[in-house]
Amino acid sequence: MSSDFSILTPNARLGYGYRAEHLWYGIEKYSPKAIIVDSGSTDGGPYKLGLNKMTCGRESYIRDLRPILQACFYKKIKILIGSVGGDGSDKHVQEMLDIVLEISQQEGFSFKVATIAAGFDKTMIKDRITNGKVGPCGPVEELTVDSVDRTIGIVGQMGAEPYLRALEHSPDIVLGGRSYDPAPFAAFSMHHGVQPGVAWHMGKIMECGGICAVPKGRSMIATMRSDSFDLTPLSPKERCTPISVAGHTLYEKTRPDRLPGPGGVLLLDNASYEQLTEKTVRVRGAKFKPTPVYQVKLEGVEKLGYRTIFIGVIRDPILISQIDEFLADVRAYTQNLFPQLDQSPQCRLIFHFYGRNGTIGPLEPTSTKAYELGILGQVVAPSQDLSYTIANNARASILHMPYKNQVATTGNFASPLSPHETAAGEETRFFSFCLALENAPAVRPTQPFTEEEKRKVVRKLDLHLLPLCFVLYTFSVLDRSNLGNAKTIGLEDDIDLSGNRYEWLGNIFYIGYIIFHSQLLGGRYLNLTSTSWPGLMVCRFFLGFAETMFGPGVPLYFSFFYPREMLGRRFGIFLSGAALANVYGGVLAYGLGHAWSSISSWKFLFIIEGVPTVLLAVITFFFLPNSPSTARFLNEKEREVARQIAGSQPEDHQHDGLQLGQVGEAFLDYKNYLFAIMNFSNNVSFASLPLFLPTIVSEMGSFTTVEANGLVAPPYFLCFILIIVVSLLSDRMRLRGPFAALFSLLSAIGFILLGTTESVTSRYIGTFLAVLIFVTTSIVLVWTANTNSTSSKRAGGFWIIMTLGQCGPLLGTNMFPSSQAPLYRTGSWVCCAFALLSSAVALAQSLLLWLENRKLDRIYGPLEELDIDPQIDHD
Repeated sequence: MSSDFSILTPNARLGYGYRAEHLWYGIEKYSPKAIIVDSGSTDGGPYKLGLNKMTCGRESYIRDLRPILQACFYKKIKILIGSVGGDGSDKHVQEMLDIVLEISQQEGFSFKVATIAAGFDKTMIKDRITNGKVGPCGPVEELTVDSVDRTIGIVGQMGAEPYLRALEHSPDIVLGGRSYDPAPFAAFSMHHGVQPGVAWHMGKIMECGGICAVPKGRSMIATMRSDSFDLTPLSPKERCTPISVAGHTLYEKTRPDRLPGPGGVLLLDNASYEQLTEKTVRVRGAKFKPTPVYQVKLEGVEKLGYRTIFIGVIRDPILISQIDEFLADVRAYTQNLFPQLDQSPQCRLIFHFYGRNGTIGPLEPTSTKAYELGILGQVVAPSQDLSYTIANNARASILHMPYKNQVATTGNFASPLSPHETAAGEETRFFSFCLALENAPAVRPTQPFTEEEKRKVVRKLDLHLLPLCFVLYTFSVLDRSNLGNAKTIGLEDDIDLSGNRYEWLGNIFYIGYIIFHSQLLGGRYLNLTSTSWPGLMVCRFFLGFAETMFGPGVPLYFSFFYPREMLGRRFGIFLSGAALANVYGGVLAYGLGHAWSSISSWKFLFIIEGVPTVLLAVITFFFLPNSPSTARFLNEKEREVARQIAGSQPEDHQHDGLQLGQVGEAFLDYKNYLFAIMNFSNNVSFASLPLFLPTIVSEMGSFTTVEANGLVAPPYFLCFILIIVVSLLSDRMRLRGPFAALFSLLSAIGFILLGTTESVTSRYIGTFLAVLIFVTTSIVLVWTANTNSTSSKRAGGFWIIMTLGQCGPLLGTNMFPSSQAPLYRTGSWVCCAFALLSSAVALAQSLLLWLENRKLDRIYGPLEELDIDPQIDHD
């Protein structure tokens, strides 16, 4: 870790209150990196988990959260809350999120919030029971499949791993479900480079806030280093001592030098506690030892029935001396009235004594004489009415039943309440058991990185990924579009292209592209592009098959390495290869047209452009990594930095496959269908221009077909420059839609010039404008990636826009019949119409996204660009 940092805990449990002046004092003095607080546990029994009710009232949480959220918003302090709501059920997580949103809306705050659910699926637990992967946790009955069916509210006590995963996405606030109490503290510390043993030891103490101070307090600050931490209470009246801190570390465990938790054991053999200043203690020396089997403690609740309670006190010393025999007689009498009593856990009479062994029972070391004895009676029964009836009879028996050597006439039991019996609602009991996890993720502390390290890794990614992908795409477009150049340098003379045979050469490519369209992604598949040349029609068909995985694959592939704010310019550089391919193809065809060769110029063109593609396929197979984790050009530290930079994929995403639920979200999102309309419209021109523009230019004036290939290069070169410039501008301005609309409109104007004017100059200017549809195409692909928030949803979005969009070329490549030379009005008007449609849809998409963002702003507050990674692009 690069430097010390502090963690502030306002109190031992969110909702129990703290001194706001102590919170702000700690913030101003220590500038903590995070405020972390435990929101509860199951210490209070199973009742709240059974009812799925939060421990504290909603107003208590609002009171405690408001200053913390103010600190998060104004001071940029991270917030982590564990076991939200008390028992950390999924319902509690949602309720706490609602409270955060309510306060944020009132205060005008905006946050990026991560929520972590702790609920467990019963089917999975029952499968684990069958396979022997579940065992008891403590002295509880064996868990069976039937008992799981009776259990409600099952939650898992999460360790540090879910918090570490959440922190990789840089949220402002993390709301965790049921957690091992130290987990959020340990996770945040390990995320910033603290040794696991030190992190867990700090978490064990800090989760109770200022209770380790003298006198016991609420608010505490921990100053973290890699190998130690300091504890300082924030109240001026409190201080920490080695005894108070060590004592708090060791309490509530069967063996205080071994603290087991999810995934490992905290070893305290060498822990030391040093008085650093009057108020501060430094702690060091703890070690964390991972366990061979990762176990998660599951907590569930079984409903038994309904409770009624009554309370009273006995002062008669004669009765107190024989209280056990007396209450046994009361029980027997009550059982005679209610035969089902004490025959099952669902119908019971329980007595609790206060004033005689009421706390630790038979473990009490000394015997004392009780002068007064408090008794709390509790009755559990299948219904509230039956529970009340039994309690009423039992209390009356205590009040009036005779006993040996009785002197008092009546009235043995003084009750302070009226009515004497109180309905206490549902009765529940815990099931607590351990679930063994195979292949559980190891805790890998996330190492912080500097801006210079980030820039270095990004430069390496750019150097190793961008040039190869750019060259691959350039040759990919060359292979599909060189048909237009080949036609002007002899293809039409050597092969019979009469009728619509030439158009079919264009169609067959896109038929293969559409039929075999798939989302098989990653570097291992990119090598399939363009390696077949046995015959023209067969070649074009299988060329489409090979390229189907490449065009949509690379933009999604980039998203595994770069965050969204870095994607635009890199997509632009990659997609500019389409324009440069046509520059290169035109210049090469121009040169070959003037060269002498023993074979036809068009055949030589295919060879020159095809052989490098085959060689590139071999290079790609061995060179392109599938993820930051497999990038051999990065060292281990750089791979970790790259994983954090990308931030959108887990490190082993290539093994996870698509998340079908997220793919389904893409199919339900109207925005992807608008993108598909734009892509279809753009591809009408995008596919037809490379095939027909050389011919159109050659027929403008007295140009030879060879000269026409040279004249096609400048418009595409301008397009190449504009794609890169616009990608940089759109990234900087965080705008896509207006740029897409503008360049579609300019392309439409170009087609108007091509289809209406006969002036060579006007028509040649029209070519410069018409090819600007390439700029729009690049923007739409980037826009799609930005708007779909997860890799699986992006995959679904790309499938939609590429499958529907690639039907556009089937129209565009049939709109330029040679009989309409030289103006080709049908093709020009069709391309113009779809360019205008693309422009209109881009503006509509921008408006809809703007309205959607406005709606989110009203609910959650406006986004801050420096802190929030919005799900919807700002268009």
